[in-house]
Amino acid sequence: DSEGLLFSFSLSKSVDFLFVVFVLLRTINNRFTCSPDFVVFSPGDANRQISDLKFKLVKSEQEVTALEQNVIRLEGQVSRYKSASENAEKIEDELKVEKRKLQRELRSALDRIDELELSNSHLNKRLEKMKANRNALLAQQ
Repeated sequence: DSEGLLFSFSLSKSVDFLFVVFVLLRTINNRFTCSPDFVVFSPGDANRQISDLKFKLVKSEQEVTALEQNVIRLEGQVSRYKSASENAEKIEDELKVEKRKLQRELRSALDRIDELELSNSHLNKRLEKMKANRNALLAQQ
């Protein structure tokens, strides 16, 4: 099974293997078509191309490593942001409870103020009546 064989190689070996397959296919193609534009690679050209491909492979592996590290860093940030968000939601819920409590206390205090103002008004009226009665009694004497 050529696919199983291909995947059993490491990535760099796979590049070498694919290059050899490429050269063989070009050679076979040349024998059947006898195309004048077919280029036979010299061993130096093949080695240069192999080294170029190996360089690209190393560079790609470095990029993959950098991207993996970036993913790890971003996952850490997501975790921190998620934790901060959950904490903020918890604080928000606590603040809502506190706000409702303070609003109840405010309504209660405003109701008490209304009661005291009504009582004060009633007491002022009684005081005025008492003063009027006293003044009337003093005027009669």
